[in-house]
Amino acid sequence: MKITTCFFCSLLFVTNCFADTTPQAPSQATLKAQKKAALIKQGENLHQAYCAGRCHGNWIYTRATSRIRNYAALTVHVQSCATNLRKFLRKRWTNPEIAAVAAYLNDEYYLFKRK
Repeated sequence: MKITTCFFCSLLFVTNCFADTTPQAPSQATLKAQKKAALIKQGENLHQAYCAGRCHGNWIYTRATSRIRNYAALTVHVQSCATNLRKFLRKRWTNPEIAAVAAYLNDEYYLFKRK
């Protein structure tokens, strides 16, 4: 019995010594989650700088009479707000910035499924 126990302990030790301990590259899911988090953070920063307090408060996203019913409608609405920014504040948002703000609003308030 002692020999069998020693054999298995030795086998376990040798297996651990030769185990691959090199760090693995992040998985696709991890990279995708990191990109989404960065996009949402960028959208939050843009929203705080140009939307909240300048044009309207956060109450607009939680009102019962909201016309936003899906993610596409949310993106169109953010695009129209970006047009107003260009007219009144002389700030032009790029398409990635519009997408970032839409992603932030969806994550924070609407929780629509994205296609």
